[in-house]
Amino acid sequence: MNSHLLIPKIGLRFLLTGTSFEVSWTSQGMVRYSAITGGKIYSISIEKFTEKYHSGEIKLNGDLSDSVLSKEKTRDLLRKQEYIKTVLNSVSHPYSHPNVYKTIIDVSRRIKDHSPPSPRSVMRWIKLYLDNDKDLYVLNKIKPGNKFLRFNIEIEQIITLAIRECYLEPKEHRSSIDVIAFIKAKMLEQDINVNQCPF
Repeated sequence: MNSHLLIPKIGLRFLLTGTSFEVSWTSQGMVRYSAITGGKIYSISIEKFTEKYHSGEIKLNGDLSDSVLSKEKTRDLLRKQEYIKTVLNSVSHPYSHPNVYKTIIDVSRRIKDHSPPSPRSVMRWIKLYLDNDKDLYVLNKIKPGNKFLRFNIEIEQIITLAIRECYLEPKEHRSSIDVIAFIKAKMLEQDINVNQCPF
């Protein structure tokens, strides 16, 4: 029985019932793998692959440092999985605050979680989990912070250029009004609708 979580990445070699296989593709909750000798291609869901790894049916070959998660990340993902699966199995409406809250209280008592997540967090995990074909590993990739562009890429580039040229590298004293004027002038120059300007 394996206690760490495994991320099935392309090139990962493993043994299944004594036969060598290699992961050739992973996406949308599926792992495609092929026999190293012969090359016949097979598919399995990531969930089943992980279950077989935990039960010991799948044994890994070679360097595993980038395929096996650390104890902390494994513990965190298994904790999230417990909340997700319990809510999905016991609640008819997994996006209902009161229902999810009751389930969180029950799960936190059962697994002795001293800092249970908020219903909003669990609902976000559920949405990610279901949107990615029940791929638990997608929850490992969550990083705090806003990573989305507020405007299209051309406007973002103009804003960055304006801040750098008018404000950060000043040849004379400038204000935010000068930056806004620069942005609007560049938008007109590049034939971009000025109504898209954030200011």
